Amino acid sequence: MMAIGVTMAAAAEDGAGDRKFDEGLSQFEAGRVSEAMSSFREACLMGPDAGSQMFSCNAWLDYLQDGTTGLRVEPASAKTQPDIPAYEKAADEACKQGKYASACFRRAEEIDQATGAPSEEYIAAGCDAGSATTCSVLARYRYTGSFGERDLPGAFEAHGKACELGEQDNCLTAARMLALGAGVTKDLDMAVSAAQMACPNDKPTDPQLCIDAADFILEYGDDSPRDVRNMVMMLQRSCMFPTAEGCAWYAEELEFMAEDDPAASQELLDMAAEARRKACTYGDADSC
Repeated sequence: MMAIGVTMAAAAEDGAGDRKFDEGLSQFEAGRVSEAMSSFREACLMGPDAGSQMFSCNAWLDYLQDGTTGLRVEPASAKTQPDIPAYEKAADEACKQGKYASACFRRAEEIDQATGAPSEEYIAAGCDAGSATTCSVLARYRYTGSFGERDLPGAFEAHGKACELGEQDNCLTAARMLALGAGVTKDLDMAVSAAQMACPNDKPTDPQLCIDAADFILEYGDDSPRDVRNMVMMLQRSCMFPTAEGCAWYAEELEFMAEDDPAASQELLDMAAEARRKACTYGDADSC
């Protein structure tokens, strides 16, 4: 695993994927189609960190599936008949090596259209390849029983992976499953930790998720100073965006804190007043 990671990091650092894609474009423009496809394939299988992966993978797969890449540099003589068996083999290679999650999703959609049933194999492979969106789809399908019987443990696992990959609404879903013991052993401490991941302080966040996470901690937390602090921090983040509800609730919590901490009351009340002004501006009449 370490060797693979080092190789991918080196490829990303020196732009190997970008260069290989450019090489493929030059070969394609010169009519050297076989060489170009080999270059696009190589760039595709370098992984997402190497650069130009989406363009390389799509050129390679589209040419096999449709007989054309749609690229501006494609010579008229390069157009050919689709080769579906070769396309399916190539898409499987990109998908199942964990190199290009979109190839998994393409295959899953094609199987769904052909059979009327979603493919857990390909959707799961896309999730394993690092697609947060595909993990979210996998979780939903497992939860609803779209693959057959409902699979709550599998749904929880997929929600957790989607959460880790940045689909923050999945963090709250995983938290609710932990709180209820749905598909996983009930664990309120872990549930609160999962809810906090829905409102991280180091990346853009939907303010409603911060409000929902704060509400979750209010319901399932143990009212410890740590939980109260985390809840207030989430409300503070929600108030950084135009959300009347978040700002009004943040102000209310600050006012409660001021009552309990006379030494810091003036500072807290000043912060509460500012939050009230924002809440009023955003449409909360009670804060005006």
